[in-house]
Amino acid sequence: MFYPPYNLTVTEAQREWIENAIGWMRSTFGDEVLLNKPVLTPGCWELNIPFTQTAEDADHLLEVLVKVMDIKEPVKLDWYSPAEREVGASGEYFETGIFLQGEASLENAGGLYLGKRGDDAFHIELSTRNENDPNAILATLAHELSHIKLLGEGRIIRNNEHLTDLLIIIFGLGIFNSVEAFTYERTARSWTVGYSGYLSQMEWGYALALHSWLRGEAAPAWLKFVPADVEADFRRSMAFMTEHPELVMNFEFEGNDIPPHPDAPQQTILTEEEKQNILSTRRSAYHLFKENAEKAAVELYNRFKAEEKDPYVLGIAFLAQVRTKNFLQGEELLQYLKQNYTLTERQMFFAARFYSQQGKYETAIAYYDWILSLNPFDTASMNNLGFMLNRLKRYEEAIGYFNDALDIEPEFAFALNNRGLAKIETGDAEGGLADIKESLKRNPDNAYAYRNLGIYYMQQRKRMEALKNFEKAAELDPATDDIAALIDRVSG
Repeated sequence: MFYPPYNLTVTEAQREWIENAIGWMRSTFGDEVLLNKPVLTPGCWELNIPFTQTAEDADHLLEVLVKVMDIKEPVKLDWYSPAEREVGASGEYFETGIFLQGEASLENAGGLYLGKRGDDAFHIELSTRNENDPNAILATLAHELSHIKLLGEGRIIRNNEHLTDLLIIIFGLGIFNSVEAFTYERTARSWTVGYSGYLSQMEWGYALALHSWLRGEAAPAWLKFVPADVEADFRRSMAFMTEHPELVMNFEFEGNDIPPHPDAPQQTILTEEEKQNILSTRRSAYHLFKENAEKAAVELYNRFKAEEKDPYVLGIAFLAQVRTKNFLQGEELLQYLKQNYTLTERQMFFAARFYSQQGKYETAIAYYDWILSLNPFDTASMNNLGFMLNRLKRYEEAIGYFNDALDIEPEFAFALNNRGLAKIETGDAEGGLADIKESLKRNPDNAYAYRNLGIYYMQQRKRMEALKNFEKAAELDPATDDIAALIDRVSG
């Protein structure tokens, strides 16, 4: 879409914000940074690190980027898992991690800025979901180090994620974050597009062009490294700046702090005491759920009925109903959350689980579809959607989703196992057997894989082999779907 009056791909409000922000950076960091910092590209000598796909890659990159971004104080790096993973007896795949910060965006974050701790060092963490992706590691490190330049070094008071993304450009790292912001990936059925970060593809194009325009570089050599769509936005923006130089950097704002991005959600300003009270309430709800889900289901539901309206607490209350299979109360909580708040991806995920527990597979599929429309690379949702299709005996469709999940995460044992069953049911018995055996190498205690192996042998009329695997499944998890009936069937 092109916006009047200059047919740019950013709105006037976005353009004003970007130009004000770049102007603030120029006055804050000086021309030496804005105009003279080299723009780093893939393969440049500063980043010539032999990637080993281990945590050491991030340590080496951190050393380089700390120097590039002129950070003088020590920075310590750690890793966190974005969620605890739990597998149900049915072979679905669940994430049960809960973030006490209560930020909806955190569950998909690639990294966290934790500020200074008692050791007088800045602390940042990276998500293990990106540990084998060097560009994602670099882009995330750049973003978290930008937090240090802005919040950690006292240049801004309130967090501003869009400004944090934008700052990366003037330190010469914009290429890597623009790549992460807009990516295509081939799945078994289609090309999908993914987004990360806070600036849109169009804003990256305009901001990169503005930085180059201020440096007198209308056609920089590094442009070939950005995604094609970002390059197109860059060229359109550069053409506007060349034709209308009098309109560029012509906005003004009042005060010493950058205003919020025009697309940023409005935030309520809370006192420190109010923040601590909210955090304390959320912590107590979280720990209650972790210690005793049944007790949490009752107490948190009662809080809801007593006018508790904190969406984080209500989200945990709903999760407790899912865990304890309290369907009536769970439905009431879910409908309230849907009507009054925007569901997070994790809440949608558990809504899908909630309906699959009740055998409402079509409704569960709708929620997984919803998640995948927001996050097309969510392999857990691909697997679970495929599992719903298996339950509905729509095996050919299911195989497509399992293929997609395995294209992205080849070691995903549950997708392998579920695809194995779908293959068996569509006549590819040997292909199915190979998938199930491969899944057992990765997860030898998956009861559902032994169940599927038993189904294979049952179809091959090998009743004793089938019975052995069914009994193994029952031993590992007596609640495995249909296991009692299957044992009776081959024992009779």
